[in-house]
Amino acid sequence: MGFNGYLVLARTKEAVTDLLDLSAADEVQLHEPIDCPEGWRVLGLRPYPAEDLVDDGQVRRLAADTGAPVLVCQVFRSDYAEVRGCAPGGRVWSAEFNVRLVVEQAVLEEFGCTEDDGLSAEEWQECVDAVTARWDAERADALGHALSWAAAAGHEVSRDAVAEVVNGAESFAEAAVHELFRCLGVRVPVE
Repeated sequence: MGFNGYLVLARTKEAVTDLLDLSAADEVQLHEPIDCPEGWRVLGLRPYPAEDLVDDGQVRRLAADTGAPVLVCQVFRSDYAEVRGCAPGGRVWSAEFNVRLVVEQAVLEEFGCTEDDGLSAEEWQECVDAVTARWDAERADALGHALSWAAAAGHEVSRDAVAEVVNGAESFAEAAVHELFRCLGVRVPVE
């Protein structure tokens, strides 16, 4: 079982945990913050229970309270990540990373079936194609949002490098998230 929790990127001197409402969690395990140049910090936290602990309202408040763009990334067993971003005064955007690794779960959620439910190869592929077409459209939107996020942070970034991360499939979702941070201009040390 891999990493299960949140990776929060914010430009702040305050402890990120002081700016988030974590009261819904029975327990929160904190990782040592990673300090990055220009006042950026990455905080890893593993709340229990972890589902939807940090919502869009909190992401928006975190951006307003820090006066800088933020990214809040929920990672599921190192396989998959949901990324939410927001600049101060902006709207929250989201994207999904490493989606190809969880295609069977997505088909089950959307269509209520699995590959072992007696579907023909063509029927199963139609379900997979429908799910992946939605993801492809979302990733195209995510690229635009990520580039806008970088501009709001005052960073000039390579569109191609950001597109590669947004469209990639890292072995570990948290590695993809850290690479996204780097491509967006935040110099997160390589672990």
